[in-house]
Amino acid sequence: MYIKWIIILIITGSLGYMAPVLLAEDSLQIPDVVATINGHNITREEMERRMAQSRAMDPGRFDAMDIEQRKKAIGRTISDMIVREVVYQEALKKKIVVTDREVDLNLEGIKRQFPSEEAFRKTFADARITITAWKKETRQNLMAIKLEDLMKDELQITDSEIADYYEKNKTSLNKDSINISHILVETEKEAKKVIKELKKKKDFKALAKKYSLDTFTKDKGGNLGWYGKGELLKEVEDAAYSLSPGQTSAPVKSRYGYHIIRLEEKKAASEQTLEDHREHVSSIVRQAKWQQLRPTWLQGLMINATVWKWSP
Repeated sequence: MYIKWIIILIITGSLGYMAPVLLAEDSLQIPDVVATINGHNITREEMERRMAQSRAMDPGRFDAMDIEQRKKAIGRTISDMIVREVVYQEALKKKIVVTDREVDLNLEGIKRQFPSEEAFRKTFADARITITAWKKETRQNLMAIKLEDLMKDELQITDSEIADYYEKNKTSLNKDSINISHILVETEKEAKKVIKELKKKKDFKALAKKYSLDTFTKDKGGNLGWYGKGELLKEVEDAAYSLSPGQTSAPVKSRYGYHIIRLEEKKAASEQTLEDHREHVSSIVRQAKWQQLRPTWLQGLMINATVWKWSP
């Protein structure tokens, strides 16, 4: 279970770039360089490592493939790696930055899924992945995610689109909801330190920007937005619903670390209107629109790239 989970994370990130990749027959002569994108080489070693990672998920399927099927799988894998590289290069052009700390946080989050350090390291070894290679992959995945977030943010969403979505979905949208903020730190000791500062009348938003490990919310003062019942981590939700608006929790432990949770607002389903869901609905509509436009965007990047690909 751990092997499959971690391999999926490494290969796909959160963008769904994974192809069904499998090891090639020894008789197939593969060159040292299998593709070049704007002068950047993708090597046979990189391709075979990616194929070995995927093969570990389903060896039986690999064993049932004939040579022609394996050739097609190799071709799809190379194409997949080309797309990933084109997107990464675009992220570099847009000056997208992912810090070492963001990469380390991802690694720490994965480690918490394992019963021991030994089990964690064995999984990486079995999948033929070094920590250095994983960090490189993760940095590129996070850069791609941030790039797509940037593209989504630039989409124009009209009031009528938001209102139309709300009217069609308000039964599911209107439910008991809370608006919360949090500060995520690594240890309980750090959490208690932050709470001590809060008791000295320090500003929650300022402390979130200073201490929070959640890179996606810290610049917003730790605000996570509105969530309905059952949409948050159980431990976080239980703590949040025990608070009154304006109150802050004691340290709350989750697999990500320790949270200091602040309840901003609470609304019953019967009290809610479009304005209560505008930001959430806007995000949903923007995401849907981006999924429609994304293939054209990727096609444009590919057209403007200089690509050579070896075909088996």
